Amino acid sequence: MSLEVNIGDAVIRSAPIVGAAGTEVAARHFGFTLHEWFYVASIAYIFVQGWAVIYKTLKSYKEDSNE
Repeated sequence: MSLEVNIGDAVIRSAPIVGAAGTEVAARHFGFTLHEWFYVASIAYIFVQGWAVIYKTLKSYKEDSNE
């Protein structure tokens, strides 16, 4: 009998718990409510996705101009 540890599965299962605990700690430390943290995360997500689109566009434009 062997014990197999699947770390990836454990990380996926614990992600919502860790996220909720992290949000609770941040809410107590910074004074934001859960709803306000949702807005902060949404705005950060929009900026990251915008940066990714601009980066990919400029990268493909640079590769096309080098050919």
